Amino acid sequence: MRIRKGVKYGLITVILLAILAYSVAFFYRVEILRYVNTELNKKVKGEVSIKDVNLTIFRHFPDISLTLLDVLIKDSLYHRETFKAEKIYLQLDLQKLLFTKLVVQSVFLENASISLFQDGNGYSNLSVLKSKPTGDSTKASSSLSWMVQRVGLHNVSFSYEDTLKKKNFQFQFIENTYRIQDKDSTWQMQMAGNMYFGGIGFNTSNGRFLDDKKAVVDFQLAFVPATKQLLIYPSKLLVEEELLELSGHFFFTEPARMQLVIENKRANYAQVASMLTANITKVLNKYQIQGPLNVKATLSGELKSPTPHAHIIFSSEKAQIKAFSKNMDDVQLEGFFDNQVKNTEVPHDTNSILQMNRLDGKFYGLPVNLSFKAVDLKAPKLTLNAGMDVGVRDMEEWLHPIKFKLSEGRFKLNFDYQVNVQEFKDPLRSPLAGKLNGVLRIINGRCRLLTRDFDFNKINAEIPFDKTNAHLTKLNFQVNQSQIHVLGELKNVLPFLLLPKQAIKADLQLHSPFFDLEPVLKKDPNQNNFATVSMVKTKYPYVLDNILSQIELAVQVNIQKLQLRKFIGANFTGHVSTQNNGIQLNNIRMQTSEGSILMDGYVAKVEGGANPFNITGSVSGVDVSQFFYSCENFNQRVIQSDNLKGKLDANFNFKGEFDEGFKVVPESMGGFFNLKLKDGGLYNFESLQQISKIIFKKRDFMNIKFATINNSFTLQGKNLKIDRTEIASSVLSFFVEGTYSFANNTDLSIQVPLSNLKKREKDYVPTNEGVYSDVGNSIYIRGRNKEGKLHFGLDLFNRYAKDKSKLDQKDAL
Repeated sequence: MRIRKGVKYGLITVILLAILAYSVAFFYRVEILRYVNTELNKKVKGEVSIKDVNLTIFRHFPDISLTLLDVLIKDSLYHRETFKAEKIYLQLDLQKLLFTKLVVQSVFLENASISLFQDGNGYSNLSVLKSKPTGDSTKASSSLSWMVQRVGLHNVSFSYEDTLKKKNFQFQFIENTYRIQDKDSTWQMQMAGNMYFGGIGFNTSNGRFLDDKKAVVDFQLAFVPATKQLLIYPSKLLVEEELLELSGHFFFTEPARMQLVIENKRANYAQVASMLTANITKVLNKYQIQGPLNVKATLSGELKSPTPHAHIIFSSEKAQIKAFSKNMDDVQLEGFFDNQVKNTEVPHDTNSILQMNRLDGKFYGLPVNLSFKAVDLKAPKLTLNAGMDVGVRDMEEWLHPIKFKLSEGRFKLNFDYQVNVQEFKDPLRSPLAGKLNGVLRIINGRCRLLTRDFDFNKINAEIPFDKTNAHLTKLNFQVNQSQIHVLGELKNVLPFLLLPKQAIKADLQLHSPFFDLEPVLKKDPNQNNFATVSMVKTKYPYVLDNILSQIELAVQVNIQKLQLRKFIGANFTGHVSTQNNGIQLNNIRMQTSEGSILMDGYVAKVEGGANPFNITGSVSGVDVSQFFYSCENFNQRVIQSDNLKGKLDANFNFKGEFDEGFKVVPESMGGFFNLKLKDGGLYNFESLQQISKIIFKKRDFMNIKFATINNSFTLQGKNLKIDRTEIASSVLSFFVEGTYSFANNTDLSIQVPLSNLKKREKDYVPTNEGVYSDVGNSIYIRGRNKEGKLHFGLDLFNRYAKDKSKLDQKDAL
């Protein structure tokens, strides 16, 4: 009961004291209004008006609040509003009010605006705060004093514009509170609440910072009146989702100067970029950085300077950078920005530097080291240095696993790039500007081409390059133990990487003391799995695959010795070029079989099912026996290399299709052959010896020498059409004509005129009743291809016979 009574009496006492204080304040209401007007008119050189003054005990009960309504201040020159407030609440000390002393403890502004400006002539409406002439006789009341400990701002906007120095600041206090303590001649202040930034422009020609941003502030401040120094203790500013830590100081004595440190340990690149000027944001938006950045900015200099000295350091332990549709992952970076490189010159874009001391990351899965600097940001000049040093096996994901297998060696890349950034446009849409120099090195590399069972090993290369071309000053390697040396130039390498629609053109010279061609034509059976594996999704595109597939080769070949199984060519020279997966041969020359060959032609494509080809050439002075041997008897068993002798000259056109193993598809063959065989001979040709079992039994068909033979052949599929050719030999003279088929059936005939036979040999010619053996009659010997052997039968044809029929010889083979 006693407690309840105590509370009751205490509450009544507080209410009575409040009523008493309110009465005192109300008594002084008119005096307060007169005092405020007097004080403002003394301090303000302009127009001042206060519509009314109200009192209330309900806003900050039990304290009394004095409310100034519709306060307005205008400057004297332009009569523009400098200060406007719908309400100003002055909270009075209740205890002192009981003793008729008006002491203001807190001030609250509601729906107010402060608009400051300075025009091009140097006039500033801040002049309204200067004292009027001392001749003013109005005296202020001594009953009102200020001991402000708290300031509240609700919907209070602030703007400042300097048209001469192009400065513009706009922000709004949505709901803010200042707490002030006078301690050791220092005002300790705490400011907290919500704000809105309309923009902060130190130089509006460059744009404004914090344009259209909401923020939450928690500032710890101190002001030393004696030195006019504002101290910013570690404070926090939350702009949208970015937490900024601030500290620093301002000196307002001449020369007024400042230092402000802003730090964000986990900055979001995109959000931070949006806080900067529109011009800077536009440039930064060309790049994307994902991952936290540690950013620390120090702004310093004289307050009257048009641009503060800015020094910004930044770093990241793990980020991702995207530029021009290319990604760099796992990035570690360290760098800085400074807009006063030369201390003798003022801070300015032309006196600025952006330097990245370290930018390490992975590009397409490979570690890359970068550093760069850009100076004179008004017209930026960029210098970039980059390097890569990786094991060749680390590049396996750049190549298709079924096509290639990397196993040994190192890959080193270094380059320098200099460019005026204004000339540097999007490289994906325009040629690369600036100056680029670099070098690519491959050391003891090894790579297998699995689809053809190539083993490229001992690869050593040094390839300097610029922004368009690469120069092969050294490229040595072995292909299945064949040593290759390559020199030359690659054009459009970098433009291809940036603009893949452009082809890479390679103009090369290839030298080799010995080259075995068989592995080139050999197909790996595992290639059948390629279609399945090619459907597998990979983390990175097959970069090197794309490069290799788009190279258009133009190679001047010089091979001292070329071998393909039994074929051996010496001094192989010529020009080989590739385009659209095809091969073009021009002026191919070589020495073989004691003679020479000259060829031109093309293979339409070298991958896939059917590979069309067409070869035109000539053979001169070739030993026909050696030639047949080296060509493996042209894949037929009728006439072998040891059956032939003589020197061969020929012109030919041969076309058809290769299969995937580079074997000629018989059905696709076509062409013509004109040949001349000198000092020819046919030896131990078993099939012709069969004729002697029927006719010419006393002639030696095992050793036949020929006079010069000129003949023409036409090839169509498996059929070889032989034009009628007269052959004079040591055995007999005869004509050969017909069609020889590489299939089992053939229609090849040897015509032996009876007029060329001796009398006794005519007697051996089988005859039939009614058939005459007159001059002009001939013996036709027809060949049949059976299991690779040519067997002959014998027909007798009488062109004078009435029925003009052919009579099959019963004992023909």
